Amino acid sequence: MSYEILKWDTNFFGFAIGRISGASFTPPQFESLLKEAKCNGIALLYWFTNPEDEVQQTLAHLYQGFLADQKVTYTKNINSQPKATPDLNIESYSSAVADETMKSLALQSAEYSRFKIDPGFDEDAHIRLYEQWIHNSVNRAFANEVLVFKDNKDILGMITLSLAAQIGKIGLIGVDLKARGKQIGMKLMKAAESYFIQHNISEIDVVTQKFNIHNPIEALYTMKIRISGQSYHLFPLLLASISLLSIPAFSLYSWKWADDFEMSNLINQYDGIFNYLITRYLTWDGRFASLNALVQTILMHYAGAKLSVFVWGISFIASSYYVYKLLYAKYRQQIVLKLNVFLGVSLIAATLWLGMFYVLAQVIYWQTGGVYSFALLTGLVWIYFHSTLNQNSRTLPKILFFILSIFAGTASHNLTIALMACFTIDMFTHYWTKNANKSLYTGFIGLMLGAFIVFLSPGNYKRLGLYSNTMSFGITDIANNLLFLLGRYFYFSMPVLAFAVLGGIALFYLLNNEYKSEKWDFIWYLNRFRWLIVALSTLVIFLAAPFLAEPRTSVFFMAFLYLFVADNTLYFFPKIKSKWLVIQRIKSHWVLFAVFSIHLAIAGHQFYKATRVNPKFAQRFEQLELARNTNTDLEISPINPSHVPFILQFNDINENKDFWVNQQMAKFYGLHSVKLTYTIQKK
Repeated sequence: MSYEILKWDTNFFGFAIGRISGASFTPPQFESLLKEAKCNGIALLYWFTNPEDEVQQTLAHLYQGFLADQKVTYTKNINSQPKATPDLNIESYSSAVADETMKSLALQSAEYSRFKIDPGFDEDAHIRLYEQWIHNSVNRAFANEVLVFKDNKDILGMITLSLAAQIGKIGLIGVDLKARGKQIGMKLMKAAESYFIQHNISEIDVVTQKFNIHNPIEALYTMKIRISGQSYHLFPLLLASISLLSIPAFSLYSWKWADDFEMSNLINQYDGIFNYLITRYLTWDGRFASLNALVQTILMHYAGAKLSVFVWGISFIASSYYVYKLLYAKYRQQIVLKLNVFLGVSLIAATLWLGMFYVLAQVIYWQTGGVYSFALLTGLVWIYFHSTLNQNSRTLPKILFFILSIFAGTASHNLTIALMACFTIDMFTHYWTKNANKSLYTGFIGLMLGAFIVFLSPGNYKRLGLYSNTMSFGITDIANNLLFLLGRYFYFSMPVLAFAVLGGIALFYLLNNEYKSEKWDFIWYLNRFRWLIVALSTLVIFLAAPFLAEPRTSVFFMAFLYLFVADNTLYFFPKIKSKWLVIQRIKSHWVLFAVFSIHLAIAGHQFYKATRVNPKFAQRFEQLELARNTNTDLEISPINPSHVPFILQFNDINENKDFWVNQQMAKFYGLHSVKLTYTIQKK
């Protein structure tokens, strides 16, 4: 066994902690070590590696360790040090109990501690640790001496000193935030040297964090050796950050268009948001009774297109977070080392964005249609909490889940059916395995209430009445419609299939899970195909009227299809990986680098096109603003659609002033009419 269990750390933090004691490992040996530690219940392993050892660093990267800190050891020879004049402000701390000031100084010295920055520890873990450290120092269990700097009886700084053979060691050193810049740290260091000289110590060692910008050590000491307490990841964090930020950043190039003008006109016509929602619920669509419609209408009425699209972009990222949470929750029992949530969410967002290539313009970057991203978020939040609610959950979470279920039930017709399918699968699984969870009925009742609100809307029937002549309910017609819908939705989803596989492979490295064999029975297949069944259920509402299945309605199908493919890739990839030597050689950071590079390359090209076409739109809208409320006939120049980025929704007006888009734009700006005019330039 090449690791040792750290009893003090384990007892103090409340979970099994070990330290890797070996230095040289082959990849199979290291993987075996991690599996053995996991089987023995070790939740965390420390590994103090040498940054110059390429093999150690490669293994740390490959198995996704977290860079907790980078230690720097400073040393100074004080054999020939002249005797220093005692500083009257510095004295020994005589009490055996650390007061609040000493605790505060200890915590201030923990600013760069690995126990604070490591997300694997509780938020207060470093507080408890450093309070215990200063307590054991002042009672002389961890230190031989504790010196403090006083000013008018106020302690402004402290340092703990230990004697080990012929080496003096400095443990904690802290200076009060309000007193920094007064050379107090330097004075404490000088006093420490005097103390060690008195005890015939010839050398002092100080271990500190590399990035501790407030330590007073570097000016007095020379660097002896740098040792990184690593377990860390060398992932493209910068690329991930840019990739994630680029998604909502496209809102800077969005504008009000087509349906946006119509909705704004109707809100004004019906004299306010709630009158508009009620009227549309009664005359057009049950979804106008949903939270999504309320958020959409508020943004339409009070915010510009840019802010609205920004909200949809953030909703898309939040949806990616819950996709990640659903996958992580399923595989957390198989995770060997820590993972980085930020990278996971960025990865899901990038691959989902790439996978939804064909519908991005309609489901994110459009003031009206972008509400589908918010609806997707509502559905995924419901599924996540549906999967975490249990018999022992408190009353308040159950009530909140019930309210959320009503909102989710009103989100969208095909999403509501998908959530019901999800509930049905879980109920059947619980019944089959005799593991009933009655708490889930809370969500089902709320979901049904929301569904009744949407499906019983008078507006639905009035709207369907317009299409009654083209709707078909025969068995042959339904079969043909299903094939049509599958073909249409899978056409939109082709990129999703590819990037879900890539995302699943990258998630495998990020989660570092292993293949777990299971009994292949009916429940196993139901579990494997769960998300595909949910995805297919989104087609049901359109079987009699496939012409209503616009591109943006496929977003729920695509999201669940992504979950299905990524989930199964995560599950089966470890088994395939052991057989394909080529895949074994792929390093995790290269997979992630590939994902983010592809996303940034495509997003960068879209930004380039957006910056080039944006002045033309600005010029057009400036022309419209100048003509506002003049009741004139306005002619404006066309914009070449091929110059517009594919991710931005663009349905231009045309030469016919009676075209509905032209009419809505004219009404919004208070003009008599608007149309395009083509000017032929003479040579």
